[in-house]
Amino acid sequence: MLLNRAISTESGDIDAAEYSLPAVDLKLGFQALARHYYFPGWHQPASLFELIVNREKWDGLSSTQKAQIEAVCGDNVRHGLAESEAAQFAALKTLYSEGVQLHRWPTGILEALEKS
Repeated sequence: MLLNRAISTESGDIDAAEYSLPAVDLKLGFQALARHYYFPGWHQPASLFELIVNREKWDGLSSTQKAQIEAVCGDNVRHGLAESEAAQFAALKTLYSEGVQLHRWPTGILEALEKS
């Protein structure tokens, strides 16, 4: 993962930063290093996990066992997405309360990123 940053041309200081998701960036303490926060992060719109199963083992499972694994994995993804969205809002509120200026990328930049 790359650290997206805006470096001041005058002082060489980091003026803005975004590494991961707001909740992760908050835990890393970026608010002490940079007073501007740009989002949404383009390189990581979500964090997802995966389960990899050996094909021979998977083929040896019953249809009920496969359905149980698929249901649990689906529930895990849905829960993770919902929990993450809530955590990001709370983190942005905390960053703001600590004096960080929040900036949304302009629509033109987001459109150019999506196009490329």
